[in-house]
Amino acid sequence: MTEGISATRRISHWIDGRGTPGSSGRTAPVYNPATGQQSAEVDLASGGEIDHAVAKAVAASKDWRHASLSARSGVLFAFRDLLHARTDELAAIITSEHGKVLSDAAGEIARGLDVFELTPTKFLTQNEIDAAKAIQVSELNVQNQQKIEWPAKLVVAKAYVDQLSRSQALPPDKIADLQKAIHSAESSHMSKDALAKLKSMAPSLTTDAGSAKNQADAARLRALAAILEHPSA
Repeated sequence: MTEGISATRRISHWIDGRGTPGSSGRTAPVYNPATGQQSAEVDLASGGEIDHAVAKAVAASKDWRHASLSARSGVLFAFRDLLHARTDELAAIITSEHGKVLSDAAGEIARGLDVFELTPTKFLTQNEIDAAKAIQVSELNVQNQQKIEWPAKLVVAKAYVDQLSRSQALPPDKIADLQKAIHSAESSHMSKDALAKLKSMAPSLTTDAGSAKNQADAARLRALAAILEHPSA
């Protein structure tokens, strides 16, 4: 992949999450099809540079393959938000590369945003989708991903409860009690009594984490307990 272009810019490679100048000594001109004028030069990769880029991508994929579905959703929704926020900038790039008018380029981006909408399935609940939408990042680098920090919001707590229910990490009656308590907190606009109820449920979740059948469920139980201790709407 290459970086975005400007009238005086040299377009380098994008490897391991950063711009990397080419070392082959070969370049190619980039033309603006709307004007016919050369707008930049792009570095052409050697075989060794291609091998290096592929090796870095393979290394990055090892972390990605172990990411949970909700974590992946969070990354994709964060990417969608960046596309939306930078539509004007991206539309200008499309215009400079393909000669489209700005309105058509912006429309193409808007149509692409639909790709990032998810539909609940037996593997992904609406609560998990809503939690993923709560993730905000200033920039997204797929080869050097920042750690996702899930906010201490009740929507995230509901996603954890759904995951624990799906994995059968907690008995049905405890799942029902958690769902009821979270719903009460939401419907009462975080009343003092409702928050006290949530906080009272946190210690038992921490205890459950110690005997969880796998590390993923243990982490979810601890994260849920932390949210119930100090939740936000």
